[in-house]
Amino acid sequence: MEGEQIIKSEESEISENDGSYNHDALKSIKKLAVFFNLATLNFILFLSFIVLGTGYLAFSNQLISRGFSINKLRTSLLETEKQNKELELEVMNLESYMAVDQRIAALEMVKAGEVEYIEAKKESVAMR
Repeated sequence: MEGEQIIKSEESEISENDGSYNHDALKSIKKLAVFFNLATLNFILFLSFIVLGTGYLAFSNQLISRGFSINKLRTSLLETEKQNKELELEVMNLESYMAVDQRIAALEMVKAGEVEYIEAKKESVAMR
């Protein structure tokens, strides 16, 4: 864009001065335009490299952070599963007959004898 403006201004100066185009001057102007185009291209490539590199680093950082979070959650899950197994064993031990017999003896409970059930007459039971 700038190169095209420079070329046009140089061409107008050359045509005003000589009345004809000087081929050496035109070649140098075209080289200058190519240089500006290459400089612009290099600048665009440099900026894209910076943007892509920054994006890559941000993405990698996010991925690594998620990896650490996953490992932390796995460790927490394993610990919770271990605690769950320990609690299940404790429940099984407390529900075992030996543990129940020991608690019965400690509370000085006795076995129930013959059980009698009371039957209520139909008239004495409240009904809706």
